[in-house]
Amino acid sequence: MPEFTYSKICILLSDSLIVYPFNITIEGKKFDYIHAQPITKIAPNSNELHCYFMKLKGIKPTACIDGKVVDIEDGFEYDADGIKVKFIVLDETLAMQFYAINNKAIFTTGNAYLDDGKIVLEYTHEDRINIDGVDINTSDTLSDNNATLTQVECVNLPLDSYMYSRGKRKYYQLKLSEKMISNPNDYELTFDMAGSSLQVFCGTQIIDDSFNTNGNYVINIREYKKYFESEADIIIRVAPAGRIGKGKVYNEIGIVPNVTSLSLAKVTEIFTKII
Repeated sequence: MPEFTYSKICILLSDSLIVYPFNITIEGKKFDYIHAQPITKIAPNSNELHCYFMKLKGIKPTACIDGKVVDIEDGFEYDADGIKVKFIVLDETLAMQFYAINNKAIFTTGNAYLDDGKIVLEYTHEDRINIDGVDINTSDTLSDNNATLTQVECVNLPLDSYMYSRGKRKYYQLKLSEKMISNPNDYELTFDMAGSSLQVFCGTQIIDDSFNTNGNYVINIREYKKYFESEADIIIRVAPAGRIGKGKVYNEIGIVPNVTSLSLAKVTEIFTKII
């Protein structure tokens, strides 16, 4: 094989990944380089091999074989001892939705994982799912989602010093309907939050805490189902920023001093499908 020296200036855009495979051999064919981010390969059957790549920002997807550059953006195929090898290049959006499970190509804006050998899909009505080119229905019937958040008077709770704030706290009681608690599906509760930090209690037992990083707080009912099934009240305590507008912890957003509030903004049912 003749020697090949590759030299080229590439301009990368901000937030670009920069992992190029060099001198890589795929099913017997050697590539000098591939200008795309390798993801994985899937064998949908014994006669095919699909190799997935992600397109890099500002870089045209190409591959170099024995010094010859070929365009792979719209696909590239070759035969390897009876096996049809196919390159598939995804843009960043699709690549971030891509799961390779049990030799299936799954694209979903929800979640997918393997449990006891079976593929589990978690999704909402807003999500889209495609498996091996086939769209999966996500229009399941919504269940009851009656959840309420009510501000209450001061509640005597432990671990107050860990909120790192001397400001006046506010207290909220979270209630879920019996149908929500008994539903096998999960629910995601999204709260609009003003303040520095919060703590969640079941009775006097703390079950979660969070510092304000983006103006909201999210909790999944499945993770705390046993607490909602108990007879104890679910109380959320919210603390404001410190006296000079800053807490003693790092916050990723600007926190308005002496402002504390919490409101239930959205309740989302999360469905599960096993395939």
